[in-house]
Amino acid sequence: MGSRHVLLLLAALLPTLAAQAPPAAVADACAELRRQAERAPLDDAAADAWIDFAYCRWNQAGNGGGAHAGLAAVHAALAHCADAPLVARARLRHLRGQMLRDAGRASEALGELSLAAAWLHDAGDGAGAAVCRTNLAAAWRDLGEWSLALAELEQAVQFARAAAAPERPAILENHARLLLALGDDAGALTALDEASALPTEPVDALFAAVLRADVLAARGIRTGQAADLQQAERSLVDALALGDREQLWPAPVDRCLVQQHLVVCLHRRGALAEALRHSTEVVAGLERNGSPALDATILHSHASLLAATGAADAARASMARAVTIAAEALRVACATGSERAVAARHADLRSLLSSVLSCPAGSEPAAARAANDLAVWLCSRGLSDWQHRRARRLAELARTDADLAARLAALRRSLQAPPAPDATAAAHERLQRDRLQRDLSAAAAVEPAQLPPDLAAIARLLPGDAVLLVSAHYLRAALAHEGAPTPEPTPHVALFTLTPHGVAQRFELGTAPAIADAVARERRAVQANVPVRSRGREPDTGAAAPAPTVLGGLLAPVLATLDASVRRLVVCPDGACAAAPWSAIALPEGGRLGDRFTIGYVDHPWALGDARPAAAPDSLLLLGDVDYGAIADGSTARQFAALTASATEIDAVAAVFADAFPGRRATVLRGDAATWPQFAAAVGGKRCVHLSTHGFVTASDAAAAATVQPRLGADDPLAGTGVALAAANRDPALGTATARQLAGLDLTDCELAVFACCDSNAGARAFGDALAGTAAAARAAGARSVIGTLWPIPDADAARFVGWFYDALWRQGLAPDTALAAAERRARAAGLSPAAWAAFVHYGPVSAP
Repeated sequence: MGSRHVLLLLAALLPTLAAQAPPAAVADACAELRRQAERAPLDDAAADAWIDFAYCRWNQAGNGGGAHAGLAAVHAALAHCADAPLVARARLRHLRGQMLRDAGRASEALGELSLAAAWLHDAGDGAGAAVCRTNLAAAWRDLGEWSLALAELEQAVQFARAAAAPERPAILENHARLLLALGDDAGALTALDEASALPTEPVDALFAAVLRADVLAARGIRTGQAADLQQAERSLVDALALGDREQLWPAPVDRCLVQQHLVVCLHRRGALAEALRHSTEVVAGLERNGSPALDATILHSHASLLAATGAADAARASMARAVTIAAEALRVACATGSERAVAARHADLRSLLSSVLSCPAGSEPAAARAANDLAVWLCSRGLSDWQHRRARRLAELARTDADLAARLAALRRSLQAPPAPDATAAAHERLQRDRLQRDLSAAAAVEPAQLPPDLAAIARLLPGDAVLLVSAHYLRAALAHEGAPTPEPTPHVALFTLTPHGVAQRFELGTAPAIADAVARERRAVQANVPVRSRGREPDTGAAAPAPTVLGGLLAPVLATLDASVRRLVVCPDGACAAAPWSAIALPEGGRLGDRFTIGYVDHPWALGDARPAAAPDSLLLLGDVDYGAIADGSTARQFAALTASATEIDAVAAVFADAFPGRRATVLRGDAATWPQFAAAVGGKRCVHLSTHGFVTASDAAAAATVQPRLGADDPLAGTGVALAAANRDPALGTATARQLAGLDLTDCELAVFACCDSNAGARAFGDALAGTAAAARAAGARSVIGTLWPIPDADAARFVGWFYDALWRQGLAPDTALAAAERRARAAGLSPAAWAAFVHYGPVSAP
């Protein structure tokens, strides 16, 4: 028997040996494979021999534990085959890329797979290049780069067709799977039709049939077509029977997934009893899955079925298990993952929590259910808090760790740099940033706050005269009925209250579109309500009394439950509620909400208890009176006009600072010196930062603010909002700073950052907990308190309001939240339009009474 046949035989036997033979026998088999590989001629067969050996080393310890052994074997193979033909070396590089991806190192796998694909293409091995690009697409998908994954798969399909590659069915199925994930049902079915016309192995045919059923089920769910769901059910039932009869399941989890897909189809069609029977079987096998994400999904689905069949208590118990698993996955990601990995786990958990809020009450008393629902919902509110605490922890560690300081500086440079115009280059920049963030997250070891949080602990952080308001923008699932299609979930908004005594209540405000419309109406009413001023007299403060609005009426039942001692409302807003001008909401009984309460904001309830004592404001950085450059006629780029009151504003702030703190002078960047490089260089170590300039937010980000779920593969939500700086009209890339760039600043010494800019608290909702605007970026960068704006503000009025704020802050010695409230009262007394004062909001710690 030839050496090649010996190698193939040993490779085929090794999985069986590993399961049945003593470890010594398995080790002997691996050793023989290596000896045979080392004696093989230095040609393509040598690569095959080394690949067999590497796979065997990988299997020897199992796919997880054997990853390092397999990679070591590939490393030895590459060293031995350095002079082998190009195709042989390319195949070894391909294998190394596969193993890196299987080991969870997808970003490292990209380089190996890209190189292998290029070598195989150059060598004329179109089939090998197609397979390699398929694995490259999988690595991009693992990293969240969906558009690049799709581009790689489309190229892989072209290569496979041209080479008539035997792997073409599998490549087409991968293409169909990605198209399905992106919502292209028609494209997925077309790819599957092409694949089904090609010869394939039984197990591959089995999973192709399952994938087709998934596409039909997805289309049936989206369109409500029962025929698609029924056809999908038949395909899945047949697949289960075939897989069981022919023993085609590679692992128990594969059968579990197929059965779970059948559960979803049956549930959507209204066959609840049959769906529950299958779901109970799937839940019984959770321990065999080895996938926390899958376990959480199964429990989530099972809870929905239990709720639909009247078992409310069992449904809530199943949902609680699912939340526990998803929260643990988020905790692990926070300790070891990049920001994007954490955001993905955060999105998974948030989707699950929507169903928690939809569960029937069961036998729980209303007060207990409200407390439990609020505690569970707050699991979704920890991302921005984690970012803020991570920034501060890394800054502390970097002061004594030179290596950590260097890596942190590299991350900040990456965040501050304008994004590359090419999609692939921009993706590689994000990957480099992800690697740095993973390293730094592991070094900082910052976990999210307690999940679910202890409501009593949060309540103790509230001042005695305050109540916490938490809005929840969630998908409300309607209960299914036997024999009737399951209704689509509808976006709703709930509002929770929490008192300092730990008493929670829940109120349903209505559908999310209705609330978004009410918020939009409130904003228009506030911005249109400009008091009349008469020459030679004081402003007429009684003019333009606010008319009651829908939003005020919705809040009336909530306010009616508050004790007379409540003087402050601390709002933790979500979705459209984050864009509401809470202080200026007109109430049915007359006046505005801000007349009755002082309004403060937190991005997460734990921000209430920032116990770090405020440092003396011994340094101030001012940026304003910016020279944006001449406005170009006919330009399609965003253009910025000069702000005439900005010079007065920053001069007045500098004067108040010098008067309140004798001997201290502010650092001022103005005119053509107010550039991004100069600002980034000057901001480090400053206690207070104030920007008086234009802000911007893209239309797509503004639209995303009203959505419930982030879009699959969505762009970085911090990239579409930011501020204008010097030369913005001449060179937008140099003269604008996005919120992503601002998030890369070192603001860990900053007690207060004020963005007196238009829309600085607006942006997409797919980041953190509320809106991904400039203010959110400053909090993520470590600033303790941040003041931003909800809409474009009148230039002169903004300057007056800012002056009153700093007078209260520095001359009267008030905390930022109470200083802002004092400035609001002064603005109302002076007759200033609510379009100016209601736009400013403070996020950060709530001061004591």
